[in-house]
Amino acid sequence: MKELIITARLQKWGGPSSWYYVATTKEQGEKLRAAQKDKKRRGFGSVRVRARVGETSFDTSLFPTKDGPYLLFIKAGVRKKEGLMEKSPVQARCTLL
Repeated sequence: MKELIITARLQKWGGPSSWYYVATTKEQGEKLRAAQKDKKRRGFGSVRVRARVGETSFDTSLFPTKDGPYLLFIKAGVRKKEGLMEKSPVQARCTLL
């Protein structure tokens, strides 16, 4: 697996922080875990990616959850540039690095 397309609504991370993310499907998470199982593990089991949302590209990581999906956090600058708010539909194209 070299590329992953995440299509989901932008969600706010629970609690007082202002982190926003989109989540892979559970099936995408399982495929990503399988593709990464023989690779050196990064902190928290994260996977480095170059993400593209709209016209904006940025390097970041996908973070695994206990129940299957991975989370892609969307930086404030990207959200502002692309006009994204909580519950906005997002398509993120992620290239594994």
